[in-house]
Amino acid sequence: MKSASQGDPGRGLKWRDGFASQRGPTGYNSRMKESRRTFCLGLPATMMAWPLDAAATESGASPLDAQSRCAGLLWGTLLGDAMGGPLEFAAPEKRSGRVVDCRAWPKSKRLDHTTLDEVRGQATLMSYEDVRPDTAAYGQWTSKSPAGTLTDDSRLKIILIRAFRRAAKAGSEIPRQEDIAREILDFTPYPNHSPDKPTAKLLEEGMREYRYAARWILGERGRPKAFPLERLWAGVPNCSGQMMLLPLALWFAGQPEQAYDASYFLNFVDAPEAKDITSAIIAGLASVLGQDMNSATHQQRWAKIEDTMRSLDPFRYRDVPFVGRPMEQWLDLSDSILERAEGRPAVAYRLLETEGKPVYFWDSHFTLLVAFTLLKLTDCDAMASLSLAIDFGHDTDSYAQLIGAIAGAVSGTEVFPAMMRETVAARLRHDFDEEVDDWMRLLTTKTLG
Repeated sequence: MKSASQGDPGRGLKWRDGFASQRGPTGYNSRMKESRRTFCLGLPATMMAWPLDAAATESGASPLDAQSRCAGLLWGTLLGDAMGGPLEFAAPEKRSGRVVDCRAWPKSKRLDHTTLDEVRGQATLMSYEDVRPDTAAYGQWTSKSPAGTLTDDSRLKIILIRAFRRAAKAGSEIPRQEDIAREILDFTPYPNHSPDKPTAKLLEEGMREYRYAARWILGERGRPKAFPLERLWAGVPNCSGQMMLLPLALWFAGQPEQAYDASYFLNFVDAPEAKDITSAIIAGLASVLGQDMNSATHQQRWAKIEDTMRSLDPFRYRDVPFVGRPMEQWLDLSDSILERAEGRPAVAYRLLETEGKPVYFWDSHFTLLVAFTLLKLTDCDAMASLSLAIDFGHDTDSYAQLIGAIAGAVSGTEVFPAMMRETVAARLRHDFDEEVDDWMRLLTTKTLG
């Protein structure tokens, strides 16, 4: 995402006591629910066995250690950001030859084993030099950036990670809003160095809106340095929370209710309309990261994410008169698009753009809709769905970072090529002095030991 985020005036982190999760009928089409259960989604019946299940046991289970799935979430979201960054909102001439270009496929061409290989083969990390050489406040902060360079989608996660470290130094397990606010104000690429002048200018522009809200969280009221949370990104419900808070799922691995709560009460970068979407995503991810899902099939893990998102409704959004729960309605639309697309990516793209109602292509609901539709279109094939996200266009890095997180949580680290992970790791280390192994130790000690 480039240029979006917002706020909600909750202060501090207070856990709800005895607030029961609301379970039961969700109102979505029962036929589509059955179709999700059998995984007859975007692909023809002949493709219902996932490519990822080649090593499945006779019982249909494909044992996968929770540690790998937690790391997979982190690597997937970073890799998705790095893949999507160079072509974010790129003009058609910049995209030519760099994407699979499903929009140009013959109308009869659908995804099958052969075309999935074609789509997957286009998944790559590319340099910014030829397509986006100049720096951007919400994009890359170095000119002619090499492959693997990260954008604001990952910088916001780094802020969360540093807030966890701040909380740990203070003797707390989990950060408060105030810890996140202080890290927003203190953020630099390297935590112990002052940025050079060009980077300082990008940092100021790229963090300015968040810093207005951060100062408000910390009690400042003097204009023009602090503004109410409702002002953040003019209240536009975008995907800032999805960019920042996904690693929370690791801390609450196997505890989706607590993950939802933590996301909801920590989140001051999302507008109220987006908070349920962000919290539901994080709860869904947490539900498949626990040890109890080690022997589940990939299909079962993928179904668990969406079933958790739909069934876990602690604030009873579903019961709001005349409105219902928007998050579920967008998931319903995703199922409808998949049914009508019949395995044709170009048809899915058109339906997303016409029926997804994006005001900005980084709207919170639209990021959710794109990610789930493309994942289902490929039956959660990690690299194929990432490739489709870049091919679809618009806010490519935000779609891909969410897709990567979900695919990694389902399928583990090894679904992402080692060379790509090494390339991203090198840029994360060089540009931010951060290591994914450190993130894993920080976030999984409580739940995975």
